[in-house]
Amino acid sequence: MSNRALEHQAELYRAPVANRRILVPLDGSPEAEAVLPHAEQIARRCGAKLELVRSYAPSPALVAAAVAAAMPGTGPLLDTSPYGAAGREDADAYLEGIEGRLRGAGVEVEHRRLEGSAGEAIVAEAERWGADLVAMTTHGRGGFDRLVHGSVASYVANHAPCPVLLVRPDTDPPPTKPTYSEHADVV
Repeated sequence: MSNRALEHQAELYRAPVANRRILVPLDGSPEAEAVLPHAEQIARRCGAKLELVRSYAPSPALVAAAVAAAMPGTGPLLDTSPYGAAGREDADAYLEGIEGRLRGAGVEVEHRRLEGSAGEAIVAEAERWGADLVAMTTHGRGGFDRLVHGSVASYVANHAPCPVLLVRPDTDPPPTKPTYSEHADVV
């Protein structure tokens, strides 16, 4: 085997670069927060930084009200700007609270509120920020419910520029110390 072939073979088996930037999408629900212990542990072990994100998009009712108010002859039905501002403030306050909790535990973390459709906004942020990993929960919808509501996790898993760790909300948090099977050989 030539040196060039050996170098190529060695390149295939090199350890991957550690995850240095982990994007953690949250939606404000306890189910979404189930990913936090997993992301925190990966961040600690890899010396990574977390970026918490939450996408804000105005509700369809607010969009409809804004469109109706803009139609000629209808007059202003509803000024939607205070509702949009309140939604953005709630998203920011939520992310700041989670960030403070993680920072207090010694994790390097920042947050960013995204605008627009959750799946598309998460993928765009992963690209912009240069994420090495997206860690998020999946609500496990199936069948008709998934058809109607879609799946943000599925969209992100299929479009993200980096690996995606999907955690079911009912999954136990990771152990704080590595565990070994009683049948494992330790060398």
